[in-house]
Order: sequence, then C-alpha cells, then structure tokens
Amino acid sequence: LEGNDVPTLLVVPMSIIDTWENETRKFAPEVSIHVHHGPNRLAGEDFVKKAADTNVIVTTYNLAYLDEDLLSEVAWRRIAW
Repeated sequence: LEGNDVPTLLVVPMSIIDTWENETRKFAPEVSIHVHHGPNRLAGEDFVKKAADTNVIVTTYNLAYLDEDLLSEVAWRRIAW
C-alpha cells in the first residue's frame, strides 16, 4: 500500500466490528487495521500517531459521535459507513 499515508475511517455497527478486523487480517494481511473501540481506546496524540501509521481505523457509530473531536484531528483519505 505504498503512498497510502492517509488512513481510511470505517464506521460500522458494534456487532460486526470484530468481523471487519478478522476478515481484513485474513483476506488483506497487507492492510494495517486498528479498532478504535472500548474503554481503553487510544486518545489524544496517541490516537493521531496510530492513525498516521495505519491504513484502516474501524470504529462504531456511537464512538464516531462521542469521539467526533478526536476523529476530526485526522485528515482521512476516506470515511465509509
């Protein structure tokens, strides 16, 4: 994935967040993926740095709303829901 220095934000229902992670790792192992979910999720500069080093960030609809300010700190290549 050369030249892909800007991540994609994928917003999905909580019920399929693990499926997205597992299927991506299985069928596209070259794609780096990070799940932004749960009480121990990254915040602040830690999240921004992780996003810069990741192809796809997966989160839920609820967290996209709750973490709107944090997510807006990243220049996303694309946002999909």
